[in-house]
Amino acid sequence: KGFYERPEVGDLIAFLHAAASPNDGPAVLAVMRSSLGGAPDTELARFASAGGRLDIAGGALADLAAFPNVRRTFELLALFRRRMTGRAVDDIVRAALEETPLALLHAAAHEGAQRIANLRKIVALAEGLARQGLSLEETLRAVEQDFQGERGEGESPLADERIDAVRLLSVHKAKGLEFPVVFVPDLGRESKPPRPHGTEAAWVRAGDGGAWGPAPCREQRQ
Repeated sequence: KGFYERPEVGDLIAFLHAAASPNDGPAVLAVMRSSLGGAPDTELARFASAGGRLDIAGGALADLAAFPNVRRTFELLALFRRRMTGRAVDDIVRAALEETPLALLHAAAHEGAQRIANLRKIVALAEGLARQGLSLEETLRAVEQDFQGERGEGESPLADERIDAVRLLSVHKAKGLEFPVVFVPDLGRESKPPRPHGTEAAWVRAGDGGAWGPAPCREQRQ
């Protein structure tokens, strides 16, 4: 998926929207259905049938105890809103990761390290916009406008490409990247024990400056 289609990015944006605007029903619903809220559709359907609403008034139902995941989400949002009071917007954006289970949930999911890198990237973008004097809602709108731009956006790299370091990648992760030196382990591993006279085939350059390809040999070639 593209960066802006990643579930962790959507979860963070939805949570900040729900925190900024308590009456934003779609954002609250997105939080409830995310890993942070964990409310199954069956519980949400029962909540709606009981007259529940996805705003501040919805969290005041007398029988909210019958909907534990819905109640927990309302309580989490209410607590975070109280903590937002008097804080700068960039501090609020950071707190969405540092003071909620959001980062932990995505770190424990598949590709956890990549998810955390993506979350930090979106937080850095929001923090930069917030320092321009924008409100939280204005910051989120600016981020979403950047989402809708025509330029493609890749995932946040796990390591800065400018750092001179060894990177361990799978074949799939390395696709489309370029490196001056690449080591491919186990390329010449044989299913059977090697014969006494050594490797029977190796990868050699055909001719002077030609393409690489397999060639029979009796000794290991360079």
